[in-house]
Amino acid sequence: MILLVGIIGGLSAQTIKMVKDIHPSSASYPRDLTAYRSGLFPYISYQVFFAAADNSHGRELWITDGTEGGTRMVKDINPDGSSNPSYPTLVPNLLLSGSLYFSADDGVHERELWISNGTEASTRMVYDNGWSGGSNPGNLTAFNGKLIFAADWNILGREIAITDGTTSGSKLIEDINPGTNSSNPSYLKLVNGKVWFSADDGIDGAELWVTDGTEANTNMIKNINTHTSGEKGSNPRNFTEYNGKVYFSADDGSYGTQLYVSDGTTAGTQMVKRIGPSSGSYPEDLMVYNGLLYFSALESTGNQVMFRTNGTTAGTEVFPAKQESEKGYNRPIIIYNNRLYFWMRTETSGVEFWSTDGTEEGTRMLRDINPGTGSSSPGYWGIAIMDDLLYFAAINDDQQNSQVWVTDGSTSGTKMIMPDIAPLGMPLYHNREFLVWGGNLYFSASYTPELTELWKINGATSGIEELPCIDPEFTFWPNPARGELQINCSHPVTIRILDLTGRALIEKTLLQSGTLSLGGLSPGVYFISDTGNKTVRKLVVE
Repeated sequence: MILLVGIIGGLSAQTIKMVKDIHPSSASYPRDLTAYRSGLFPYISYQVFFAAADNSHGRELWITDGTEGGTRMVKDINPDGSSNPSYPTLVPNLLLSGSLYFSADDGVHERELWISNGTEASTRMVYDNGWSGGSNPGNLTAFNGKLIFAADWNILGREIAITDGTTSGSKLIEDINPGTNSSNPSYLKLVNGKVWFSADDGIDGAELWVTDGTEANTNMIKNINTHTSGEKGSNPRNFTEYNGKVYFSADDGSYGTQLYVSDGTTAGTQMVKRIGPSSGSYPEDLMVYNGLLYFSALESTGNQVMFRTNGTTAGTEVFPAKQESEKGYNRPIIIYNNRLYFWMRTETSGVEFWSTDGTEEGTRMLRDINPGTGSSSPGYWGIAIMDDLLYFAAINDDQQNSQVWVTDGSTSGTKMIMPDIAPLGMPLYHNREFLVWGGNLYFSASYTPELTELWKINGATSGIEELPCIDPEFTFWPNPARGELQINCSHPVTIRILDLTGRALIEKTLLQSGTLSLGGLSPGVYFISDTGNKTVRKLVVE
């Protein structure tokens, strides 16, 4: 285990350690982080599912509890390649542990629905539809202990289905578009106890539908786009609950895509207000804050700004009023410490984090993270709240590489987690996906683009730990080391030992595996790399 300690402004000491090297010669590229809790109190285990690849297997399902011994591949689903697990969705049970459903290709049945409880024995295909090309499950949505999803259902086309995790309990809910044609259920969202979605019955195009998992209660709420010429369907999406109703975006064929509201009845489904250009305002990023619904949409000039509404025509307005719409790319992002954080672009600062208490005078920029007219686009790659702090990824230079930042809501308390102390002055690049679970913040990051791995920030100490790295130009041992290192390489490589500023202290070219003397190095933390920085690792000298 390697430790690197440093002080970051007002934050506590940062502890960096590699927990496990998953892919020693490349990168594991962890994706689709999903929280999972198993066991009963007081013996509860907080784990994280993710997809990754090591140097012996393709891209498969992995799980970690944040320790080296607890980071492992769940199952080699496709022994001859990659199963590429996708759309992971946890369906809780009465004990709050539940099962993970996901789409995977075992190399035999093509892409089908799978289930796992974190062990190899429990990881299995739910059903085989027997159809060439697989069922290609998507839009996986947890519903009352079951899973509702879209799938290619044999000769019936792509329709909406439900499963309890067993083969016999997997069935079509309704053949919405009868016969071999597909209804293509999309944008499934559980709202107010039912699953809302878009589907095409073959007559009206993609319209607003709802289901409770039974055929009897699966129906179209309203044919919003009634035009008989041109493209059919209103293509509803972005379903969000507000004041007991469902708000969403849809296109009636006359005014473009606008904000709509529905109480679940035909009569109670209507446009909230026509805004934006004639082609539509395209509302998205719907978020409830302080009794109002905030969203981003196009104003009349065609620029994106932030709106808010109380559900009425008169109560729908641009907020804040003084948005520089000519540069507009403004949208709500997250609620933190009773304030709404949102993107706003200005002529002088680009796209940065702003926050508001819902008043004009209480609206302010957090910090110009990417100084000048450049944009930091905070939170685009990942954002989460842990221990009363807001963590997010943002760009702070012209290299368009995002780093991990943290804020307490003040300008002075907004700091980059990792300073530029990595090899050759490289910061810790974040790639995507923040997940807070079990007192830790997990995310995907790297010192170089080729070394993307799973990391975590410990909530108790604000420490950062590197989880598995999954393929290298060379390997070395021991670590910690005294006197010399054993280097294993399959081809000539130039090895360098760097201090924390990136300065090379030792450099040696090895034509084959051999030893590297550490003579002259004081005890402490260093980095070891090849000249092309394809492999960069932390090294402790005792």
